[in-house]
Amino acid sequence: MALGNWAIGQVFQSKGITVSNNIFLTLAVGVLLLNLLAAPAGKIQAVLRWPAGAAVLLLGAVLTEGGMVVLPFMLITWFCRNRPKLRNTLYLLLAGFLALPMADIFALYDDWATRVDMMLFNSDWLFITVIPVLYAYNGERGKNTPFTKYFFYVFYPLHLWLIAAIGYFLA
Repeated sequence: MALGNWAIGQVFQSKGITVSNNIFLTLAVGVLLLNLLAAPAGKIQAVLRWPAGAAVLLLGAVLTEGGMVVLPFMLITWFCRNRPKLRNTLYLLLAGFLALPMADIFALYDDWATRVDMMLFNSDWLFITVIPVLYAYNGERGKNTPFTKYFFYVFYPLHLWLIAAIGYFLA
């Protein structure tokens, strides 16, 4: 995806069209983080496990797409996979933390429409809407065909590149 983003930037540079999204990097950092923190004892020295995990979390939160939401979400989901009440509580705390910058909205804007627009513009805290979806999951694996297995890996970059191309031709 990074290579495709670079190519899009080269092809569409005359109009300043770029694509910087790369959720695959975020997911890779999340898997690295889980391996650091959840690996069986003995695989990673205990002395290095938590400092390395903290460094990966902080760097990943700053340097990856959605890392400030996705990485803590992955950690909470993994470590609380058998404790849904704790998971939901931690999700609510994370959502509250992400909504903190929105607290000033009520002092800055006089009308509700502008407040709602701003809360939806900075919508990271809305990840909390995943809770009902988690309860709807029945624990069974879905279809496992080559199409379903690779659809996301193809669709995600292609749709962003298509949007960039449309933006280029409309600009």
